[in-house]
Amino acid sequence: METFFSKKCFCLIQLKNAAANVLRETWLIYKHTRLVKRVNAGRVRTHQRKFLLAIYAYVLLHALQCHFFSAKKY
Repeated sequence: METFFSKKCFCLIQLKNAAANVLRETWLIYKHTRLVKRVNAGRVRTHQRKFLLAIYAYVLLHALQCHFFSAKKY
């Protein structure tokens, strides 16, 4: 049985992971475009797709968290 506290902790962990994924993909895009002599377009596109998915996941989790925790007033 999940309690409100465990759901809140789980949501916060997911939100932190989503934010970390956004930062990781940002770094990888930078790494594959600026820190190499020859840009590999395939790798850049791959990381751009993952970057957009990470942003989308973060926005969904943030909206879910705001909606879920604003409804639970004590």
